[in-house]
Amino acid sequence: MEGMAVATSIDKIITTLGMSGTLILMGVIAFFVIREVKKENNSTRCSFEGFKSSTDAQIRKLADSVPAQLNGFRESIEVRLDKLQEQSDAHDAAIEKRLEQAEKDIKYLEKETVTKEMLFRETEGWRSEIQLMRNEINRIPYEILKLTEGRKHEK
Repeated sequence: MEGMAVATSIDKIITTLGMSGTLILMGVIAFFVIREVKKENNSTRCSFEGFKSSTDAQIRKLADSVPAQLNGFRESIEVRLDKLQEQSDAHDAAIEKRLEQAEKDIKYLEKETVTKEMLFRETEGWRSEIQLMRNEINRIPYEILKLTEGRKHEK
């Protein structure tokens, strides 16, 4: 519908102005449209150049700051690794000290104490002696009875 309205409007303009007047009018309109397009193109180009220059500046800043950041990161990691190494060395020293003390204790125990086998060898007959003692204790009441019966017959 709009196309028909435009065609009708152009048809009226052509009939009113004639073909040469319409072409001149269209040329003037095209001139202004092209001039506006060029202005927009120039402003877009200028903004792009500004964007490009600011982007280039940002890229240069980033390119300059990345090595500095990497150096800072490297230094912080080195500091952390040094601290961890110191902690590890201190922990290792404490463990070595405890191991040395344990070795001294083991050597002392081996020299100064009696081993289990030596203890069993030394006390090997104690069970049989205890059994003999129990048997003697169990015989005491019978011996007492024998003694008392023997006295009964004496009376």
